[in-house]
Amino acid sequence: MSLEEIVPRSPKEVLAGFAHIPRMLDKARAYKKGGLGEYIYPCPIDKEVLTFLELSGDEFAEKAEEVDDDSFGEWLNGFMKNRKTNEMELLNRGILRRKVGLLKCLKYYLAFPRKIKFAELKIPTWADYVDWEEDRI
Repeated sequence: MSLEEIVPRSPKEVLAGFAHIPRMLDKARAYKKGGLGEYIYPCPIDKEVLTFLELSGDEFAEKAEEVDDDSFGEWLNGFMKNRKTNEMELLNRGILRRKVGLLKCLKYYLAFPRKIKFAELKIPTWADYVDWEEDRI
């Protein structure tokens, strides 16, 4: 996979109950093949997930390269055997409700005609911003 030609999946996509994991898989696989393009692996949010899973970026990328998404999901389920479900929910909420930084808000605002009010654009979270930037919304 090369992220120079396509974009990774949305951070809102879920695998094995984890938000952002499908996106991480796309970036990790591209990282292993030298095709990250402008993307960063592991980015700060990837690092949060990796910390939760107690994995390094390279360990995650190695496994991502070895197996398909379904098998990766089964492998992730092993990490949750000794964890409470609410721990994953807290991680997901932290990822999906993260606010967009001021500079990104300005970039978004300046991309539209002035007649559109910024408050109407509905880009309240980082995940929404990523979807907008990658033309999913």
